[in-house]
Amino acid sequence: LSRRFSPTVINTFCVVFGLCGLALAAFAIDYEAVDARLVYVLTVILTMVLFDPNASSPPPFVTVLDKYMLSTYAYLLLSMIAHSWGNHIGSAENDWIACITFMSLYAAYNLVLVAYMVMVRKRERHK
Repeated sequence: LSRRFSPTVINTFCVVFGLCGLALAAFAIDYEAVDARLVYVLTVILTMVLFDPNASSPPPFVTVLDKYMLSTYAYLLLSMIAHSWGNHIGSAENDWIACITFMSLYAAYNLVLVAYMVMVRKRERHK
């Protein structure tokens, strides 16, 4: 992380951050259109696989970027599960609550991971 921090952040982290943010746009689709929401989030997941630098040849250890990618995949999987319950939500108000919840979760896990990345970079610089 300390050797290639800037290219990694620009080329991977920012792109994945933006793509995952685009997954929140699935809440703009009618909550009863479950299939459209799932197709949208699945498209985001497939696009993220395209930008995963370790998808073709993973290293024998887990990097900070790998942890970020795994947490993003988990977030999108959770999003797909929530969208699959679209017909059971019952109202647009409950869908709005789910949207706010996912926005908060998205912001929280990205802030925690950025803080972790900064901490790891500082620790590696002191070596």
